[in-house]
Amino acid sequence: MIQRQGTDRILVQVPGLQDPTRLKELLGKTAKMEFRMVDESVPPDAVAKGTIPADDELLPEVGGQKLALKKQVLVSGGDLSDAQTSFDQRSGEPVVSFKFNSSGARKFAQATTEGVGQRFAIVLDNQVISAPLSVSRSLAGRARSPATSRSSRRTILRSCCAPVRCPRR
Repeated sequence: MIQRQGTDRILVQVPGLQDPTRLKELLGKTAKMEFRMVDESVPPDAVAKGTIPADDELLPEVGGQKLALKKQVLVSGGDLSDAQTSFDQRSGEPVVSFKFNSSGARKFAQATTEGVGQRFAIVLDNQVISAPLSVSRSLAGRARSPATSRSSRRTILRSCCAPVRCPRR
């Protein structure tokens, strides 16, 4: 719960968290989220050896495997305006739906137009949390990613929220 107290204070209560210092650490930490293309041209043995093109970077997936990604950031987390969990209407599988601001929508539309049939990675603090296939171009500023576990849904949603800075008086 977040509640205003007076003109220059807020009260934050988090069920199950007793340590105020830990809460301050969590609130003050900004996660870095990026959307980047997976380099499918790099064979698995090259990934294992670490021999990748200069414009690529090896990053770990949640399960520990490494993945070759293009260094170029397609869209940054700052371009997200909303993220919500839902279920795919056809398959019933859990997904995280993203909505981008106008700048992010433009960038994501260009990336998905050029990258239909390729995977893009959702990277959080230099770890790949999802790498879904781009099945169609996204011109409406929205995207969805499979979220097969409850923890991956929570991770994605938490990372989409930046800490709020309050002016000091």
